[in-house]
Amino acid sequence: MVLTRRQILEFGSYGFLVLGAGTLLPPGTALGLEWGEWLGKKHQGGTAKVLSLKGMAQADQKPLEVGRTVAGGQKIEVASGGELVLLLPDAASFKITGPAALTLEVEPEGGGLVNLVFGGILGVIPKLKNRAYMIQSASATLGIKGTVFYKEVFGPQGSGDARVPAGALEYFCICNGSLDVLSQGQDRPILSDHAEHHHAHVVVAKADGVELVPAGFVKGHDDAGIHQVIEANPLGKHDQSWLQL
Repeated sequence: MVLTRRQILEFGSYGFLVLGAGTLLPPGTALGLEWGEWLGKKHQGGTAKVLSLKGMAQADQKPLEVGRTVAGGQKIEVASGGELVLLLPDAASFKITGPAALTLEVEPEGGGLVNLVFGGILGVIPKLKNRAYMIQSASATLGIKGTVFYKEVFGPQGSGDARVPAGALEYFCICNGSLDVLSQGQDRPILSDHAEHHHAHVVVAKADGVELVPAGFVKGHDDAGIHQVIEANPLGKHDQSWLQL
């Protein structure tokens, strides 16, 4: 995705909105879900369930285990080398890879907001009417509806990956779905992107803002891992026809 200089300068105030596979929209197309309203909405009353856990993880400094419930607003931390899979009320699932820190706000029927401070998150989101998730970070916000995605925010130690350019703040991949870039508080896309099978970018810090740079590599996730997350979900199976296993 190419951004003009003006768009790069303003990029810090943009949000990324990801729609279901096969729903590539031209800029300015009205969406079924009003993203401007979703950005300002409070998401509360719901919970997430620990579906699987490898290593150590905690919520508000209390150890997590399989079957435990995570309430909205709790600070979730996953230790280095750990993996935590959360199941949401609408059959969405998140795999969080440590070291990671985030908070989750979710509605009773699903949909909500994740504030990712650092770490990696793989999401498998069912396509449901008027239901979405927003994955916020300091530099970009992903809005998810019926999409498989991966997002990683680098901590102070950096990415630890020689393929990632210097100054990169985060990496994200549209594993299967569409991506819209929205200006702050607006509900119409100004740029659109789409992928049937992994299309990644890195967000790189610049002196006059940040730049969205295409990344020709897959980092922190793969098709086999996505398959495992989908198969482990007891509430429903997401489409896997696009996976290359």
